[in-house]
Amino acid sequence: MIPKKYSKGDYDSLVTLNAALKQQLMETKRREVTYEQVLEQAFFIEDVLKNQDNPNGLLESNLIVRRTGRCGALHDSFEYQWHTKLRPKAFKLIGLVAIILSCQLVLGELIILFKFNFTLFDLIPHGTAIGKLVGYGFSLVCILYMSLCIYYGLFNIKFTSYYELHGNQQTDAFSLLYSANFLTKLAPPLCFNFLKLINVQGTAFHRMLGGLDPIPLIGEDFQKLFPATLLLLVLFNAFDLWSKLMLCLGLEDFQFAEVIDAVKIEEGKTLAKIGNNIHTFNLFRAW
Repeated sequence: MIPKKYSKGDYDSLVTLNAALKQQLMETKRREVTYEQVLEQAFFIEDVLKNQDNPNGLLESNLIVRRTGRCGALHDSFEYQWHTKLRPKAFKLIGLVAIILSCQLVLGELIILFKFNFTLFDLIPHGTAIGKLVGYGFSLVCILYMSLCIYYGLFNIKFTSYYELHGNQQTDAFSLLYSANFLTKLAPPLCFNFLKLINVQGTAFHRMLGGLDPIPLIGEDFQKLFPATLLLLVLFNAFDLWSKLMLCLGLEDFQFAEVIDAVKIEEGKTLAKIGNNIHTFNLFRAW
């Protein structure tokens, strides 16, 4: 049955119908590409698990093309070692570094709240050239980590079909412009908060930004209280309080953490098996 807004057959309804069809075609193509990507990831993970103890020291997978040339065998061997041995250890090390940096940032925000006369950066001796170099390097690592945390969350926010970022050039123009807009808008607050953490005043950034204390709502008290709310967000995330609250209110669709039960695991295995058969058939047909 044709909806009423399209049944008139006039110019406006035809334009609306054309826009809706373009949106649905783009969404269909995006879902197909995403489905293919997820299937390839699942197949590759299965191949990695099957080749954990491969005596040849190579990843045997239909998704990998054997390299040729002088360094081809070395590259294939390193790829096997990376995916089976080194990659899990590297992620554990990165996780440990992330925990340390996260604790440092939370403590820094609490120091701003309670008006202490020192920062964690004061623990680094700045009297020598090596101390200054270490301080600059640590500052660079901290601001890069803050940027990673902020922009990773921004780029992974999804509001149904209105705002989503996808790979392989599947993102619509509105989402790209929206993300670029917030990318630039978040940069000044990020720099301002970082300068608060290291307790540096009178920089070129401060002179460009001007004084914020006389401005209502974002004065000195707000600058000290609002960053400390990061501790509440950490507690909510650590104990999964938001998902539990939504579950108590009967709003399961608004949970951040997806519950993976045995039924979904079996469904995923079935879909992966079907997709693997289709993928193998397509390869055979192309050959």
